[in-house]
Amino acid sequence: MLTVALIGGTALNYAAHLHGSPAVFERTLYGAYLGAVMAHFVIDAGLWRLREQFPRQFLTASLPYLLKP
Repeated sequence: MLTVALIGGTALNYAAHLHGSPAVFERTLYGAYLGAVMAHFVIDAGLWRLREQFPRQFLTASLPYLLKP
C-alpha cells in the first residue's frame, strides 16, 4: 500500500504541473488530476456536514475524540 501511495502521489504531483503544456495528452492528464481533486473536496465536504445523522454517527464510531456527545 505504501508503494501504491508513493507512486500515486508522484503521479499526482507530476500531473499538477501540466496546466500550461502544449500537448493535448498532458493537458488531459491535468484535467483528470483537477477532477480527482475536486471530487475529493466534494466527498470530503459531504462527510464533514455534521448536521446530517449518518456523518455524525460515522465519525462518532470511527473517531470519537473529534465529536463531543
